[in-house]
Amino acid sequence: MAARTRYEEIYSRTKLASGLVLFTFLATHLINHTLGIVSLQAMDAGSGLFKFVWRSWPGTLLLYAAAITHPLLALFNWLRRGHYRGIPWQGWAQLALGLCVPPLVVDHVIGTRGLHEAMGVNDSYAYVLIVQFVQEPLIGLRQNILILIAWGHGCIGIYYWLRLKNLSERIWPFLFGLAFAWGATGTTNIAAVGDALGTLVSGGAVSAALILGLGFLTTGVAFKIAAVPFHYWTPDAYQGSPTPVTGYLSVGPKIGAFALILRLFVEALGPLKTDWLQVIVILAILTMTLGNLVALTQTNVKRMLAYSSIENTRCADSGST
Repeated sequence: MAARTRYEEIYSRTKLASGLVLFTFLATHLINHTLGIVSLQAMDAGSGLFKFVWRSWPGTLLLYAAAITHPLLALFNWLRRGHYRGIPWQGWAQLALGLCVPPLVVDHVIGTRGLHEAMGVNDSYAYVLIVQFVQEPLIGLRQNILILIAWGHGCIGIYYWLRLKNLSERIWPFLFGLAFAWGATGTTNIAAVGDALGTLVSGGAVSAALILGLGFLTTGVAFKIAAVPFHYWTPDAYQGSPTPVTGYLSVGPKIGAFALILRLFVEALGPLKTDWLQVIVILAILTMTLGNLVALTQTNVKRMLAYSSIENTRCADSGST
């Protein structure tokens, strides 16, 4: 039994590690693509760093080992099940996307690194763009499909991994909100986001995606500062932690959260103040009321301090708004 448990642990860790290597390769590749917003020269400059890492012998060995190990382990996992009942749709989607990657990626690998190693072809971005989008547009279409499939497959795997972490429940809404806000404004710079939102608000062009992103951001921050009704994790976390950790939880994360509120809501989302201020006020009233009332009924000191911390947090938050 112990040997089987050890085997399962090694299998899971190897599959996770190989998947993270492939996801890191894909993420850095896509980050390199985004430099095209600046210029073609910026893309080639970023490509130099990208190739320095992944075409070195350690990077090549790591990448190819992961590219071979990960699909074999995934296939072995499916074959050893013996039945396929009770598998959620995300599992089937991840399998389908994963099976589509190899036939699509082979052509790209041969046309870039394969030709570079065999014939000395300089696979610069100019070369790739001309081949894929001028001479052979169908190749460019396949590569766009490959990006969507590979990224979707990787994101499902990351979700399955992180959903087991306690942090994931509180961080997903915030990340979703950032994705919507950044996508709607076209920038990740805080000051630039504020300027872009000011332009959108003055022109009456606030989209539903932006409002949805604002809702996700508010939810994520509310989780972080333990505002009602996103406070339920706080009493258990306080009670189950050693006293020094409880003291840190009551102070450290709150300072960071309020710094985030000031930078994000006041500076970046200032033009949307009429939309988020009412929600913050309602959350503040609910949190102060519940925090005081429930704290009175607690018999455990740490749980009482947790509800007191919830109430004090909202007092400070209402003052900042």
